Amino acid sequence: MAGDVDQVMQSVADLFEQLMSKPMTTSDPDRRLTQSLAFYGVAQPLYAQELWPVLNDALYAAFQEKDGSGLLSLADQYFGRDEDGTFADNQTEAFTAVNCLDDRASSDYETMQMEAKEIEEAAPVMGSSFGFGGIGCKNWPYPVAEKTFDLAASGADPIMVIGTTNDPATPYVWAQGLAEQLESGFLVTYEGEGHTAYGRGSTCVMDTVDSYFVDGTVPTSDPQCTR
Repeated sequence: MAGDVDQVMQSVADLFEQLMSKPMTTSDPDRRLTQSLAFYGVAQPLYAQELWPVLNDALYAAFQEKDGSGLLSLADQYFGRDEDGTFADNQTEAFTAVNCLDDRASSDYETMQMEAKEIEEAAPVMGSSFGFGGIGCKNWPYPVAEKTFDLAASGADPIMVIGTTNDPATPYVWAQGLAEQLESGFLVTYEGEGHTAYGRGSTCVMDTVDSYFVDGTVPTSDPQCTR
């Protein structure tokens, strides 16, 4: 893909907008690339930087060749969908169950509409895919689980929290908040890309984690790890 960051981001936004009303053909005559599938097709390779070239090829095919096969394949990987249409496991259903039992966003239409507008203003390219999230749990038949435990884990040994600054799935600010909430929590920052940090090429992260689990060594300050 050519152009600066703003140009490429606008191209992706335009693609999503087009797919809303006109799904794209793929190599499978029975399946088309919808806006929702395109979102997950983009999201899947963001989990690991080594998959970025695959995303680039998929977007190039969508932009230049009007072929949604690459993004569709990535979306299938996200959901664990096999070529025969079956699924490797029930991870999507389990994810929904955990989220609905853990916490729920408001399902009030006006509230969701207001929140969706705020999200799109903050993330104009992909924000539309995150709005109206309260719908997913509106009819979930079980109540939110009661939190009857001490969220600060008072009296616990030191608890390590690792946060990646450019994690597309788990915002770094969540790691910061968790480390602060835990009475004995301490933060290890990985300044990099992708979801999770241990075992992803940073010697600093590997050494810090290994030293903690093997020798019980707690760093005196956040090591601010990079590659």
